Amino acid sequence: MVIYDFGLGATIPPTNEAPPDNDVHSNIRNKKATTDMMKRFYETGEIVQMCTAPKGCDCTVANGCGAAL
Repeated sequence: MVIYDFGLGATIPPTNEAPPDNDVHSNIRNKKATTDMMKRFYETGEIVQMCTAPKGCDCTVANGCGAAL
């Protein structure tokens, strides 16, 4: 399991409906480290941490999920 943190946890409404400006899904596929992780997994079956934040894929940290593509 991989958890990505974009710092939006406090913005989740009680109804669990995504806010209209929630771009978390596109942020995942537009980061170098996250796409490299997925590519490696699909090619080799290996799960390798490629995010550089102190706590893994914390995308609220500068370049924590890699540079934007």
